[in-house]
Amino acid sequence: MKTSNSIAATMYHLSKNPEKQEFLFKELKKILPNKNDVVTVEKLENMKYLKACIKESMRISSIAVGTMRGSTKDIVIGNYRIPKDVNIMMPHLMIGMTEEHMIMPNKYLPERWLQHRPADADGIGSAEDFDKSTAVKPHPFVFVPFGFGPRMCVGRRFAELEMHTLLAKMIRNFKLEYNHGEMKFESKILHRPVCPLKFKLTDRAE
Repeated sequence: MKTSNSIAATMYHLSKNPEKQEFLFKELKKILPNKNDVVTVEKLENMKYLKACIKESMRISSIAVGTMRGSTKDIVIGNYRIPKDVNIMMPHLMIGMTEEHMIMPNKYLPERWLQHRPADADGIGSAEDFDKSTAVKPHPFVFVPFGFGPRMCVGRRFAELEMHTLLAKMIRNFKLEYNHGEMKFESKILHRPVCPLKFKLTDRAE
């Protein structure tokens, strides 16, 4: 469920940002020259922009509103004393969308997750936006969609492999569109899309 919701959110954000989708397509076409090429571990290593698109989608539409942990002993975190047996909430969805922790949080900027601005990147945003969004490295715990430490999701690697492979093949083979306004999300146990996933897929001739 978590994987499918994250894939749906990424498809939606790429549909609403066609320039990002086209840049991703160009990356995938270089790595997968033929539409039926097999996605290998080596090829996935080079899909930097694909991974950045997924991370940015998971930041904006985090599948988990937050995670909660119970303190097993008296501890001090950030100068706050937390007694034993107190529940601590990490509100991922809220933190990732605040100016305090993320530069230009309301913009879909996969480039913020890259170490270097891609060549020929003028079509996906200005160098100024890239420099601004990467000027300050966010706190490492601002983005932890799979958790951290001994309680981290045990299926993380498998889930990432599923998302990377499926979206690589989908964007390489089809152009995505979503022509039904703004996607609505709801938060229950998970934060998930509630609108019908009526994506238009157009076969790419290349």
